[in-house]
Amino acid sequence: MPQAVPLTLNEVRENLSKFSVEWNGADYERGQAQGFWREFFACFGIGGKSAVLYEHQVKKLGGAKGYIDSFIPGKLIVEAKSGGKNLGAAFDQASEYALALTEAERPRYVIVSDFQRFVLTDLSKDKVSEITLGSLASNAEKFRFLMEDAPEEIAEEREADRAAAYRVSKLHRMLLDGGLSGEALDVFLTRLLFLFFADDTGLLNVNGSFHRLLKKTPTSVLYGTLSLLFRTLDQDPKKGERPAALDEDIAQFPYINGALFERSGDFPVFDEKTRDLLVECSSLDWSTISPAIFGAMFQGILEGEFKTEGDEPVSRQATRREMGAHYTSERNIMRVIRPLFLDELREEFWAAQGDTTALKSLYDRLPTITFLDPACGCGSFLVVAYRELRRLEMDIIDALLQDKDLSKVDVGAFIRVRVNQMHGIELFDSPAQIAKVALWITDHQMSMEAAARFGSSRRSLPLSVSPTIKVGNALRVPWEEVIPATFCDYVIGNPPFRGKQYQTDDQKADLDVVYGKGKHELIKGRGVLDFVAAWFVKAAQYIEKSSSTARELDLFATDESAWGSRGNDAMIDIDAGWQNWRPTRVGLVTTNSIVQGEQVSVLWDWMLAQGMQITFAHRTFAWANEGKGNAAVHCVIIGFSSEPAEKKRLYFYPDLKGEPVETTPTNISPYLVDAPNVVAVGRTTPLSPVSRLRFGSMANDGGHLLLNAEERAAAIAADAGLEPLIRPFVGAQEMLNGDKRYALWLVDSTPEQRNRPLVIERIKEVRTYREKSRRDTTRKLAATPFLFGEIRQPKTPYLMIPRVSSERRQIIPIAYCGPEIVASEQVFTFPDATLAHFGVLTSTMHNAWVRTVAGRLKSDYRYSAGLVFNTFPWIDLGADLTTIETAAQGVLDARGLYPDSTLATLYDPNLMPVELTKAHAVLDRAVDKHYGYKGEQNDLARVSFLFDLYAAHIARVSTSTPPTDPEDDLA
Repeated sequence: MPQAVPLTLNEVRENLSKFSVEWNGADYERGQAQGFWREFFACFGIGGKSAVLYEHQVKKLGGAKGYIDSFIPGKLIVEAKSGGKNLGAAFDQASEYALALTEAERPRYVIVSDFQRFVLTDLSKDKVSEITLGSLASNAEKFRFLMEDAPEEIAEEREADRAAAYRVSKLHRMLLDGGLSGEALDVFLTRLLFLFFADDTGLLNVNGSFHRLLKKTPTSVLYGTLSLLFRTLDQDPKKGERPAALDEDIAQFPYINGALFERSGDFPVFDEKTRDLLVECSSLDWSTISPAIFGAMFQGILEGEFKTEGDEPVSRQATRREMGAHYTSERNIMRVIRPLFLDELREEFWAAQGDTTALKSLYDRLPTITFLDPACGCGSFLVVAYRELRRLEMDIIDALLQDKDLSKVDVGAFIRVRVNQMHGIELFDSPAQIAKVALWITDHQMSMEAAARFGSSRRSLPLSVSPTIKVGNALRVPWEEVIPATFCDYVIGNPPFRGKQYQTDDQKADLDVVYGKGKHELIKGRGVLDFVAAWFVKAAQYIEKSSSTARELDLFATDESAWGSRGNDAMIDIDAGWQNWRPTRVGLVTTNSIVQGEQVSVLWDWMLAQGMQITFAHRTFAWANEGKGNAAVHCVIIGFSSEPAEKKRLYFYPDLKGEPVETTPTNISPYLVDAPNVVAVGRTTPLSPVSRLRFGSMANDGGHLLLNAEERAAAIAADAGLEPLIRPFVGAQEMLNGDKRYALWLVDSTPEQRNRPLVIERIKEVRTYREKSRRDTTRKLAATPFLFGEIRQPKTPYLMIPRVSSERRQIIPIAYCGPEIVASEQVFTFPDATLAHFGVLTSTMHNAWVRTVAGRLKSDYRYSAGLVFNTFPWIDLGADLTTIETAAQGVLDARGLYPDSTLATLYDPNLMPVELTKAHAVLDRAVDKHYGYKGEQNDLARVSFLFDLYAAHIARVSTSTPPTDPEDDLA
């Protein structure tokens, strides 16, 4: 059986690492299989005959007997083969066994293996993962279903959710047509949604009561019936608030409370179609709707995100998404709350097994834990956090009552976690109302779980307490007004994603409130920050209020003169304060922009100066959620606090759309790597003794000095003397994709050479273009219309580096060019570069640095001189670099094998030739050796290594040359 205390994922990884070493080379099925698999399962804490069955006999569909090598009923079938055997055939065999099992025994997972290879199939999702013995440890997450603490399957949007959404969308449209709109429509629809759900989950005493009431009420009196019902739901019969002669069809409904039905509201004009659709909506099984996506889905309805043409939805940009807000999936919410607080509480629970005092201490703490989501939307973060807190409380109650006769225990009296521990701020009223409803529904759902588990539970109605959801602008509302920082344990959420170039005037005004202006500006250079950064700044300020309380308590505890008139009871108050005080911790989802490029130094220099420490983080992953119109962004999750974490956790994603791998770093830097808290700041000169990068030349000519291939050919055919004056003009597009473009390059040309009809005509057009410019500098260029506006062309061979390169590429393509090729302003040039320079710049070591510190243009890498090249810590270029030069020439030779292929094709990860892949592997080994790098072959490890070098370089470099804005790429 699994152990009493589950293994952590890191412990499993350690076990799998040892297992991989011990069983390396095993390949004989019969002689080694059972021992192999017993030890494999032991890595996950699984042992004993009752947990795993070996050589389990089954009767196949044709009647023949078969034997499953390893079998965990309801979970897993293993089919083991000798080394080199066909694993596809092994899977077919395992599938045949699965079909022969009963429904209860039939597994979700199948593993087929030849000892050195593992093929894991999730039958429920038809998802296949191929894993080698040596990579088991790094793929431990994929086997998490074997662990005791394996997270429950996360419900994504399902058919029931969609069916409900589409029908309510139609109802919403009809209600609008019936004359209801704005806040009145929001309130009315929110009440309906609550009743739909309550009607199928036992909240209304008898399931189906609301549906039957609607079904029997004629259209002509539906308005009055609903008006009476809503009023009655807010009247407490125990206090005599309901009239004695109330119709029994209405009187049967319970008292709701909670302010949900408190206000009188407007009603629509009902016709037959609206009434019939209302009945249809109420007939759905709302008990199957997941509260985790309740808010996001219905917010989409309220904002018109769901519309129907026939039976299919058509999505549009809804109000909240237009403002940068995006719905968060339960999967991503769990990625925030697990490392923020849930895993820690769960570990404490497991450690307290058998210790009643420790269990009671944890049990007493749960009702005191509080949350704030300062961009809560429809409350999804609060809903999931509350649900998990309730489930943990149930587990503790179970442990505390394990020796009691539950039939004689009122378990409801033991349930103390309540929705008033949840706090939020939301800009709009309708999602704020939905957030409250979603939390009440979740509370009831958890009470139903408790009743099923213990036989009794806490009553859900009347709604005795409410969550605090303040309607307001979170960047203007003091968070202290919602819950004082001293009493807030966790700040969670998904603030709006909004790039600086897309911010509205109102949002820019909000940022002025957060950051200040002019002499009172809080953060210098804050204009480069995305909108989401303001939530990090406000959270840090909020934490500081909590820390100030701690410092005050410390002062009173150590300096009696500070007690003043508090009297002799002061120490008791201080002790009580210390017992209740815990540092506020934050966990936020954000775009990865704030840990890349120029934003890092601007935001995180300030955050670090405030004493903030990153306690956990998820590196970049692809966004996915339950809302329609998923945000096309890459995200990170950052947890931080003013207090150090006992154990820091950093997750990275080998597959951006897959599951993360957990690491335990000594420190998490603002770039989300295991490195010192050092931030790369753009410089005017390279950190290392190398030449400076420069922009290519800019024509500033209105296009009149440029020619395409056909124009060049026609010009030379008419006047052969033009050929030396027309040179290839290459930018990123031409360099990467092989496009042809040319320029009249008249630098050092004589008047006689320029005295040609085509040249005279083109120069005239350039002069006219420049003279009409509004810019004084451009008008001055009209004096030399035959020259480019900015000339930076190298006179010797040089390296060409594109300023923007696709995120799909592992290596940014760099080209050697002769001085006859004119570089455009869309590339950088590196004059007089050696093979060693080329080798380092095109190595994985340098590209890992680029992927970490570079900014982004959309999601593509934006190479810069000041921030990327000038900060890169080079190796000692005075050493013998023969191996790098040889390997670099090998890369150029491998490219040369494919003269008809473009660099874009050669470096496409799906198309890269084998010879080029091997050549880069040789180059990486040579570069790593010169760096003395012996770490893992991934960006996370490489960048950690490079930041140690960067910190050492910074310590040595003179500060006489001040750093510059990262945009100063002419440095």
